[in-house]
Amino acid sequence: MAKQIIVRTYTGSQSGTSKAFRKDAARLAPQDYFPVSQSWAGARGNTDLFLWHGLLSVVYVLRRLRKPAGTLAVTYEYRPPTLKEADHV
Repeated sequence: MAKQIIVRTYTGSQSGTSKAFRKDAARLAPQDYFPVSQSWAGARGNTDLFLWHGLLSVVYVLRRLRKPAGTLAVTYEYRPPTLKEADHV
């Protein structure tokens, strides 16, 4: 039998995506889906154009104040209850 998986992506700030992930994980756990892998990829701002214009200090300050959005990818795997777990329900 093939493993049943769900892949979800959450886009936004690291704290926002983490909050959405925790809510999803709580909703999926009663359905026997559990997170087995997660990966965060932060977005990078393109500041190279500003650097050669002599605005390095402004860009540095702006990048420190504003954290760019990123993407959290989470893989959930279906894990059916074992016989012993099913007896306790």
